[in-house]
Amino acid sequence: MQPNQVLTYCNVMELLVAQEVHRQLQQLPPKLVNYINPAHAIAYALNRLPALYATSPRGWYLQQQRAKAKLAPQIIVAVGQALAAVQQDSLNMVNSLPSAENAENLEESASDVDVEQAKSSDFSLSWVRSLFGLGGIHKADGRRSR
Repeated sequence: MQPNQVLTYCNVMELLVAQEVHRQLQQLPPKLVNYINPAHAIAYALNRLPALYATSPRGWYLQQQRAKAKLAPQIIVAVGQALAAVQQDSLNMVNSLPSAENAENLEESASDVDVEQAKSSDFSLSWVRSLFGLGGIHKADGRRSR
């Protein structure tokens, strides 16, 4: 791999989980939905499901078909558990990761100890900027979807 080579890959599971979170949120009472951060539920569910990465439109399609055929019940259960967990979890009131516009503030708001520890272990917080700089999932035609 060359140093400046841009890698393009997407986890198909992210989109499928986000869709399922949205679907299940529509079934909940509106007052309850106001207390749920969908990003927390998505992250919770994704951490309990296998990743399904694709590097091409064909791979994206095949991974989606695989997930829908074999993993749909697991996705539904994981999202249900995620929604229950974030409702009960007091951590859902903690600040979320910054949006793309505010990603630069993450490093500034971290404690000096955390920043020094991260630097000493050759860990860079630039992954946050990279992650939020993606701006969504890239469709096969090059457009971004949110």
